[in-house]
Amino acid sequence: MNKWRLDFAVLALLLPVSIPGHADEARTAPDLDRLLALSMDALTQVQVSTASIRPATPREQPGAVTLITAQDMAAAGCRTLQDALRLVPGISSGIDVFNVTGLLFRGTWAYEGKILFLVDDMPVNDLLFGTYAIPPDFPVDILDRVEVLRGPGGAKYGENAELAVIRIYTRNSVQKGGFANFTMATQGAGTPLRQFSTGQHWQGQQGALALLGTVSSSNWGKGQWTDAVGTPYDTSQQHQQSAQYAMDATWLGSRLKVYGEQFTMAAPERYGIVTPDQVIAFQHTNVRLDHAFDVGAGVELTPRWSFRQEDAWHGTSLSLPSYYELPAQRNELELEATHALGNDGTVRAGVQGYWTSATAEQLSVPEFPGKTTSNYFQGQPSVSYHGYSGYAEAEFPWNDYRLSLGVRQTGHSLTGRSTVPRFALTRADPDWHYKLILDSAYREPQIETANEAAAPLKAERTSLAELEAGHRLWSDQYLTVSVFQYELRDAIVFSATPTGDIGYVNSPLYKGRGAEMEWRLQRESWRVDANVSYARTDDSAISIYQVTNGRHGQSLGAPATVFNLWASRQVSSRWTLNARLRYQGNESAYVFDPASTANPPLSQGTLAAEWSADLSARYVRGAWTTDVGIRNLFDEHLWLPQPYVGATPPYPYGAREGWARLSYAF
Repeated sequence: MNKWRLDFAVLALLLPVSIPGHADEARTAPDLDRLLALSMDALTQVQVSTASIRPATPREQPGAVTLITAQDMAAAGCRTLQDALRLVPGISSGIDVFNVTGLLFRGTWAYEGKILFLVDDMPVNDLLFGTYAIPPDFPVDILDRVEVLRGPGGAKYGENAELAVIRIYTRNSVQKGGFANFTMATQGAGTPLRQFSTGQHWQGQQGALALLGTVSSSNWGKGQWTDAVGTPYDTSQQHQQSAQYAMDATWLGSRLKVYGEQFTMAAPERYGIVTPDQVIAFQHTNVRLDHAFDVGAGVELTPRWSFRQEDAWHGTSLSLPSYYELPAQRNELELEATHALGNDGTVRAGVQGYWTSATAEQLSVPEFPGKTTSNYFQGQPSVSYHGYSGYAEAEFPWNDYRLSLGVRQTGHSLTGRSTVPRFALTRADPDWHYKLILDSAYREPQIETANEAAAPLKAERTSLAELEAGHRLWSDQYLTVSVFQYELRDAIVFSATPTGDIGYVNSPLYKGRGAEMEWRLQRESWRVDANVSYARTDDSAISIYQVTNGRHGQSLGAPATVFNLWASRQVSSRWTLNARLRYQGNESAYVFDPASTANPPLSQGTLAAEWSADLSARYVRGAWTTDVGIRNLFDEHLWLPQPYVGATPPYPYGAREGWARLSYAF
């Protein structure tokens, strides 16, 4: 309880300044007016640096990039980060052990550390497995934008950037003044959601300070779940608590960022079997300090220190009994240089060194017989790894095109060296854009993947070839189409060796391919966005992804087709109406089957395609904004499949939910 008291205390410190009398200046509430008033020309000129060294428009980025702004989230009626991420082409959701939700991307289970998550440019993938357990009620209230690189980013970002990079930016990065939000939601049975967020920005002559925080409490489950042996469980009593906080401070060229989050939730699923008293908790804090030195001749030199402290996958269960607590930490030093060339080019290079360690604080796990805190890590109570990387990137014009090159070499104390290159050729004309992308990435084994390896592990490697083209359709529409193929070499998965040993192993070559299309229509008082994605994979190459019910080319838990459409209509100067529609194709998953002779009695089945619709409305009056909405309007049955061979039947989520949010900007 001390951790929760600390987080509420942080919010209490923000509250005295969360009133108009203490704000820098009065503000009007953020709304959709400015977005709906923009022309297509203005929208296509928004700049990001997701794949590039210097800021550029998504059309000019040397990678397939999706930008989701706060206005986009409002237009789609998003309440959580998960809602926003499901707007991205090719993303769907699955369930991992202990009821933790993860992402599939382009037909592949990406939760195993194949997507790099950054919050305010700080990585939040856990140090034990490389995953990121998104808090169930991560609010969009505290977000400014989400930038998604749909493809590898190893040369630019380093490890875990294999299938995608998701950059999440809080309002600390842009806010002036402050804000306060209160959200409520209900789904009938269970505990209603109550969520409070607040933030404040101060600007001085030599620096600035921004703080924000949020706390929430709700039920996580969305209906009745049947476990692997046929036991029913009502998930409406599955409670969760979460808190997040962030700071961004600048002073005389130095910048200090802090981001932390923690959440605790009831996790009644333990490897497919109901364990009603089981609780799982995640906590981590990130700190990043850097200073940019202008050394002349267009060169900027930035030393950087990063620190991460975490206690992830902290699980307890009194009925087993079971305890799992392995706190970990990581220190990283980096020196980066950026040079602006005279021909509108840019060069970036740097070196990094890191040290990661973990200690077994508590351990009593029935699945790990004979392991104690004193011998957990290969006979030791603790473990540590270290590594380095050196990288270089360059962007410069080449005739009517722009060329982007990059390479990163990394060394790991366990797996040795890996080298990942990148190449992109882009061209952006007023009405067209073209991209040729060849990129790659790597994933090193994390602390627990190395500790639970069934055989010596090599670093996992991903490579991608992608073509993208976009065209303006009349003055108010833009269409983008991309086709891609990727390969995973030596994928690190939990499986069995040929000798029958169970643990993490490197798998055979695995491939995926597909296409994505995005379309936007923007007019004076309304807009429509839509995207559709199609992906196929060599599911039989990796046995734990393999579908055996005749649907080859589609991995377990992965829909082949995902379609999203959302629209906004400004009906008056104060009112905006928003609607969202989502389609997700058929998926294969292991389901409870009383006729099965397997142990547990599961068999592969097919989950029907899912349709869901959301509606919301926004009312703005001065500094006040009121949002009301209904998610899953028709109360369709939505399921989270386990996207690999395991013992967890599909888990229900997303029951019809009414919600309301009151916001004040000052």
